[in-house]
Amino acid sequence: DSVFLDCSTTALEIAKALRGMRLTVLTNSMLVANCLAEAEQIRLIVIGGVFQPQNRCFLGDAALEALTPYYVDAAFISCRSLSLEHGVTDSGEESAAVRRKITEQADRVYLAADHTKFGKTSFVKICGFQALTGIVSAQPLPPAWHQLARKYHLTLLENKGT
Repeated sequence: DSVFLDCSTTALEIAKALRGMRLTVLTNSMLVANCLAEAEQIRLIVIGGVFQPQNRCFLGDAALEALTPYYVDAAFISCRSLSLEHGVTDSGEESAAVRRKITEQADRVYLAADHTKFGKTSFVKICGFQALTGIVSAQPLPPAWHQLARKYHLTLLENKGT
């Protein structure tokens, strides 16, 4: 399989879990790349672009162009916020553009978001819910999100607690 991991802290945690698997990993994250650099089973592809030091990732037109030839089985993306009314949004245009492009080039797209991101809208749209395969949350989600999941045939992976 091939997967895309964005430059989120959640993607870094996913990368740690993938280290022993035989996969191709495509990323724009320096932290994900460093995490997987010694994993012999992983075929690692890092896209270039303009390096953004605060997030340790590559963005911009060059990053978008570098994504162009690739299609992945699954993409794991994050966001700044998501709302029932406005979909999945981000605070930065460049990070949103990379996430938007990979949603168009992945068979399955999973959005990983913690509870602080739900019910909010940020500056720029990444995608609508129709572009997603599933939503991953560390917290149980309110009933309205379950209704949305049914409407868009999304898989909800939520931590139900103990």
